[in-house]
Amino acid sequence: MENEEIHPDKSSFDIIWVKIIEPEIKKYINAYTGYVKIDNDAKEKVWEQYFVLNTLCKNHYMKTNGKLDRHKVAACYLLAISMAKPIICSDEILSDTPQYYFTFNERVALTTALSILVAYIRNIIKNDTSLCDDEKKRLTSAFSQGIKFPVPPLVNHGEYVNNFISEIHYTVEEGNINILATAHELYLLEVFTRVMG
Repeated sequence: MENEEIHPDKSSFDIIWVKIIEPEIKKYINAYTGYVKIDNDAKEKVWEQYFVLNTLCKNHYMKTNGKLDRHKVAACYLLAISMAKPIICSDEILSDTPQYYFTFNERVALTTALSILVAYIRNIIKNDTSLCDDEKKRLTSAFSQGIKFPVPPLVNHGEYVNNFISEIHYTVEEGNINILATAHELYLLEVFTRVMG
């Protein structure tokens, strides 16, 4: 992703599907062979959800020229994948553990969103003429391992990433989709990474 192009753009989506989303899905399919599979219409379902969310965000919240910032683009992908549910669990695994929910889709969604966010950030750092070379190196280094998550003592219970995954699950399950709130969380994780990097 070279720059903040106008979205929703199907050709950009196709690249993101091939480079990020599909490989992430395949990781879970391979790790849980026989228990999970990819939805036959997964790619189209994710695209449709992304298109709807992106268009909603532009038309409802924005007063600009139609470009969404990196946090909103990443949020739209995160929510689109979570809503489309490209990974399907078998009835066998679901009946064996009725009190649990599986977060394969949410994990793919979060990985995708963070990958997109980091790609934007690296491009912005590289092209920011206001930054000196040392500052570019420092910021590039901060994001070299991706987005960082808070750890104890900043997290009082559980692991931050697992808590975030649960939040994504319940957000979709309960129909409480909020693109701006999700984008804001991604923004704060970017800031956290910049500061802690």
